[in-house]
Amino acid sequence: MLILLAAGCGFHSVGNGDGSVSNDDGSVSNDDMGVSSMDGADLAMSSGGGCAGPLLLVGVENLHNGDSGGGRVARFSLTAAAQEQCTTLRGQGLIAPQPLAVAGMLGGIGAATIDGLYFVDPASDTVKWSKPAPQVTGWLPLEAFSILNPQGTPIMAVAYGMSGNPSTIREIDAFDATGASATGAQPWCIQGTGCTLPLSLGILSVTATPTDLSHFFVLDYATPAAAWDVDPWASPPTKTQYIGAYTDNLDSLYAVVAGGKARYAWLDNTPSNGAIEYATDSGSGPGTIGGPIRCVSGCATILHVVPDPTTPDGYFALCDGATVDARTVVRVDGALGCTQILDGKTFGAESRLSRLGIVQ
Repeated sequence: MLILLAAGCGFHSVGNGDGSVSNDDGSVSNDDMGVSSMDGADLAMSSGGGCAGPLLLVGVENLHNGDSGGGRVARFSLTAAAQEQCTTLRGQGLIAPQPLAVAGMLGGIGAATIDGLYFVDPASDTVKWSKPAPQVTGWLPLEAFSILNPQGTPIMAVAYGMSGNPSTIREIDAFDATGASATGAQPWCIQGTGCTLPLSLGILSVTATPTDLSHFFVLDYATPAAAWDVDPWASPPTKTQYIGAYTDNLDSLYAVVAGGKARYAWLDNTPSNGAIEYATDSGSGPGTIGGPIRCVSGCATILHVVPDPTTPDGYFALCDGATVDARTVVRVDGALGCTQILDGKTFGAESRLSRLGIVQ
């Protein structure tokens, strides 16, 4: 569990990373909400508004003053040639301090924090609703993603589980855009009374299935599969092998659609400084997993990676730094050139970039 540092006395301002400033009293300086509205959903559901999709999301933790809230979600509007930073979301200061996973869907942006899930209206930067995290010691939000239910309703989901080495998923909480439970009286879970997901206790990562938006993929190391395709709506839920056993130390999985093809990126921790594994599916099934690849320079240690939805061979990577506020985000091109697009220091001391997400 991460320890939050107590705030000092007096007034404190925190940079939003987009040129605006947020204050401990919840006010925002130089933050034009008129150009920051966006409604979107993962994997080509829909997007629009002043912050045009597809989008890159970046979770930003506040380790300065937990009592003031201060969790944020940075956003970039993407094209194949460039990216433009949009107004950073704060939920008017009400997002809990440590958003460890982020995702978007029709109606809002989800910030999954240690305390719970906050669903934010990007047009007004207000929290529409929030849901508490499971009260299990040692659990953290490990992934956030969105899928569709069988009726086509967008669903926001958060995967929680044991924090450790490795961190493993035990439960998935899911809600529609109104905050109503999408799973009934009990969340989707792997272990315990009434749990029906046919998965092992070695699930490391979850992402929406781009070829069937009502399903999700999981990365499994206990019954090794780089991607099981899970139908959580079946009775009972089912899983089908999509990409089988692997030999590298894979840690996370993320999928997008790019140019009509499904693209997959795994973080490979076989090298101590991390690398990217990848695959593409043009409609006839996945090709062989490629890699490992990594930045020629500009990213000493990779912490998380997602495919670039605007290119056939690009990625975004979260890179570690020497201090908590020194993490960066880089854009990786097909030649493995890495261009920094976000410096964590712009959000102020005691801020930390935590996780990436894509909205299409």
